Amino acid sequence: MWISVHKNTITANSAYPGGPAIRFLRRFDCDKKVSKAELSISALGIFRVEINGREIDEYFMPGYTNYNRYVHLCSYDITKYVLAQNRIAVTVADGWFAGRLGYTSGRAIFGEELCLYARVTLTYEDGSVETMETDESWKAYPSEIEYADFFNGEHVDENKRIDAFSAYDCLENAVVVDEKRELRPYDMEPVVCVGTLQPKVLDSKDSILLDFGQNFAGVLNFSAQGKQGVKLVIRHAEMLDEHGQMYMENLRSAWCTDSLILSSKPCRFAPKFTYHGFRYAEITAVEGSLDDVEITDIVGLVLSQKLQRTGEFECSDAIINKVYQNAYWGQLGNFISVPTDCPQRDERLGWTGDTQIFCDSAMYNADCDRFYRNYLDIMRADCTEEGAVPSFTPMFIEVNPQTCGSPCWGDAIAVIPYNHYLFYGDKRILEENLPQAKKWIEYYRAHLNDKNVVDSLFTYGDWLSVEETTDRLVMMQCYYGYSLLLVAKMCEIMGEDATAYKQWHAEAKAAFRKELVDEKGLVTSDTQTAYLVAYMAEYLSGDEIRVPLTEAIHRRGDTLTTGFVGVRFLLPVLSDIGEKELAYKLMQNTQYPSWGYSVVNGATTIWERWNGYTKETGFYNPSMNSFNHYSLGSCVYWLYAYVLGIRPMAGKGVRIAPVISEKLQFARGRYALREGQVSVSWKVEESGILFEVEREGEVSIDFDFGERAVLSKETDGEKYRFILQKSV
Repeated sequence: MWISVHKNTITANSAYPGGPAIRFLRRFDCDKKVSKAELSISALGIFRVEINGREIDEYFMPGYTNYNRYVHLCSYDITKYVLAQNRIAVTVADGWFAGRLGYTSGRAIFGEELCLYARVTLTYEDGSVETMETDESWKAYPSEIEYADFFNGEHVDENKRIDAFSAYDCLENAVVVDEKRELRPYDMEPVVCVGTLQPKVLDSKDSILLDFGQNFAGVLNFSAQGKQGVKLVIRHAEMLDEHGQMYMENLRSAWCTDSLILSSKPCRFAPKFTYHGFRYAEITAVEGSLDDVEITDIVGLVLSQKLQRTGEFECSDAIINKVYQNAYWGQLGNFISVPTDCPQRDERLGWTGDTQIFCDSAMYNADCDRFYRNYLDIMRADCTEEGAVPSFTPMFIEVNPQTCGSPCWGDAIAVIPYNHYLFYGDKRILEENLPQAKKWIEYYRAHLNDKNVVDSLFTYGDWLSVEETTDRLVMMQCYYGYSLLLVAKMCEIMGEDATAYKQWHAEAKAAFRKELVDEKGLVTSDTQTAYLVAYMAEYLSGDEIRVPLTEAIHRRGDTLTTGFVGVRFLLPVLSDIGEKELAYKLMQNTQYPSWGYSVVNGATTIWERWNGYTKETGFYNPSMNSFNHYSLGSCVYWLYAYVLGIRPMAGKGVRIAPVISEKLQFARGRYALREGQVSVSWKVEESGILFEVEREGEVSIDFDFGERAVLSKETDGEKYRFILQKSV
């Protein structure tokens, strides 16, 4: 049974939208010896469990779903927690269920009333089983957490903290509520604290200004004691302005502010029901003074999905190394239950376009098998009957052309499963998603004009490109063709007939070449991205795009103009068509616009836009200017697949096919598969390029050095050593 709290026990605080976090309590005894104890639990809201004073240290469970579709049911082995006499406390806060969502939607989109479902199953050594489920025997009361919200922050009044189990018999019983929401097993890693950061104190006069040296997603954690009633306010920001003050305008309507009201007792402030995207934090005192407070042991808790790291990269170029590190930190900060766009402002949505662009980079960095499988489950549940794929998921607003059915975004239903299969070799991902990917193709086909061109859909296009805008018809037609290719490949992998998809691709290609390519071979709009997506859709060959693509880059002073979509293909396509030196040059460039420009301007994560900050104009319009967005960090794929040359082959090992430039002196890295690990390193020497590979486990390896001659080869057990020809 689902339970909640008597509404008459809650006193609204006008200072905070929403209500307090609710704490649910239950005492139970074990008269016999327990061999196993299990807890199954879910919430309408997000929960935190404490058993006999010991917390299950996971954040924001049961995770983010479309609550109107289903809610996750989490399972824990709690045998080690159980004693003869037991006390279980579960705190439930607004989270995604009742808190603020998106930038226009307000709060309580899925519901207002925080509810809990829990079942404790005790298996005794004599074989008997006892089950206790949430019912009216549980206690429930408003906690000291007056308000907790992802956008606005967490607000705690220590004066309202009670020893609840001492007052257990005086507390009101919970009420049973009529809830029929579907429960599905939670089957991925939880959000946890994956590390801590020590701050540098920049100022401590009227406030404590902290620099953690890294933009990250998380919270502050510190000890405080002082005069009762003093209120500490903790604000968070990604950047400082030109005056050294907290720059918070780009957070839009999100408060990103925590607060703590002190009691007479020392306390540890560690928010459990919110997170912020920030590098800087400021602690001030209101209704009192910092002189009345002692604050110690300040650390930043880095929160992210608990994914095993599977890849690492390093090379001789400091700019490239920093771009790689920035992209990885962006992944950490945006893998919070679902892959979000940004962790700081009033958005934090699971945009499908951002996700499909970065997914293969992410799968090199970490084991994202279950994480993306869960995301695809949510995505499929949010697709329309006509086959339109949401532009972000979970979906919680009205379906319209911008929120559902947008090319380059909806193609996530084909791109993510196909790449997932390449990395993990599990056909179940295709079984689960290929039917919906086929429906997505049908949705495309319902929007073809009489010239066989997709023209009646909304698309975000090459989002946030600079200097150039790629024609929307080019973007839609190319992604239609790209998804056709992927669906055809997935059909063949599954032993299904792909004839129709290949035929439709041929027709789409012919239409593209007739309607969107002129007699000189120039694609409509003649942008860098136009040629990149035409190549990836296999509408134009490498020989056909090489000249116009390189000219498009050269006329911009060898800088990029690509947005979210085009940037993913830029370096791989240049490498494929024989322009590797230009690819390396773009990667090492520090001139605006480039990855390196943000690095030399202090970036510690990937920015949302190339012009998020420029020396000439300062900060871009704060209405859309995140400094932690992983999308433009999709170049990480190229670092693994081309610079190192490691290319997963669907659970059948890897192909090593490096594209080496002597613009670097060395590169090295690793990638861990299910079968084992492959480590690669190369360095430029006088006699040639020393290329070494070390294999651990049962990984099979195919080598392909392209046009570069192998001058010598040695094999020593699981180690391979090659001397390769230098400049080709």
